[in-house]
Amino acid sequence: MSTVRPDPYAPTGLSRVLGTYFDWNLTSFNFALTGGGPDASTSGFRLLLKVVSRSNAEPMYRSEVTYFERLHDEALIDMGPEDIATGMRARFS
Repeated sequence: MSTVRPDPYAPTGLSRVLGTYFDWNLTSFNFALTGGGPDASTSGFRLLLKVVSRSNAEPMYRSEVTYFERLHDEALIDMGPEDIATGMRARFS
């Protein structure tokens, strides 16, 4: 029986996301890493990594915390999730 080892240089999901951010000239991002807790192996919970881009700092820079988010507890976005998915789809094919 042979053991198949993954290619250590193959792109991962994170490198694909960050590669797309680079192509789109997004220079800053935040991430959150959440674990399954002390019984993750038996409960079936997985490790979750969320990555979101941030607005680029430019001469006419606007705050990342918008009035809408403060007043309505809902964030405004520059690109819809469908547009972002379309842009990332080729990297995950």
